[in-house]
Amino acid sequence: MLTKEERKKLNTDFYTALGVMMKHYPSETGRKIKWTNYKTGVKDIFVRMYTDHNGATFSIDLQHRDKGVRELMWEQLEEFKMLLESELGEELIWHENYMLPNGMEISRVEVKLQQGSLFDKSTWLEILSFYKRNLLGFDTVWANCFDIFKALEN
Repeated sequence: MLTKEERKKLNTDFYTALGVMMKHYPSETGRKIKWTNYKTGVKDIFVRMYTDHNGATFSIDLQHRDKGVRELMWEQLEEFKMLLESELGEELIWHENYMLPNGMEISRVEVKLQQGSLFDKSTWLEILSFYKRNLLGFDTVWANCFDIFKALEN
């Protein structure tokens, strides 16, 4: 069993490795980007990455508290479904109504890698490659649809 400090160090080392791997890739818009903390530029739309002992998850979260606005954003995201799946190279899991552990309802689109573990460094390359593919794919789509979501932000 790992201590809290050991888990924190593994997590830090993993995401540092992801940052090093991704630092040579500019955004589709040409700007430099901090891939480990991808900022969409649209309030309440987030890119999330989660890694544990069961694999990895890459998600796009729509977290607007106004359900009507979130539904509009969801409908727009659905318009990009084929493009997203094409760029990410995988079938996505769509959750229009997703409950976070804190009780907040959001909308989420996710893709999962069912193998690998944050706690097994020999599997990190597979997980890092999964994140790289999904980050670059999402960035390509986002560069083409950002303006639509920015207009819905307010």
